[in-house]
Amino acid sequence: MSHYTYDSPYEKGEPFELPNNIPSDLAPKMLRASKFFREQDRNQNGKLQYKELYNVVNESLGVDMPLKEIKKLFLEIDDNGNSEITEREFCEWYVDYVEESL
Repeated sequence: MSHYTYDSPYEKGEPFELPNNIPSDLAPKMLRASKFFREQDRNQNGKLQYKELYNVVNESLGVDMPLKEIKKLFLEIDDNGNSEITEREFCEWYVDYVEESL
């Protein structure tokens, strides 16, 4: 899914690094997504688990999505397949899919 590149590896707790060469209109959307991610990362480990993603979708975004569908979405967002959604993976998904529908 990712079509973004970064200058450095992801570091939990560091300020969000914008991807290289993104259009200027995407920069504020990415920063909003980063802020939203950090608010939703309830255990502050820099990753979202299934339950946290369920809460993001069903509670924070107001979409009624069953756990089975959340698991499919989780696999779609988890770009590298390591069973966790990082801030970057979340922000890329958020900008590409959520921001477009708001």
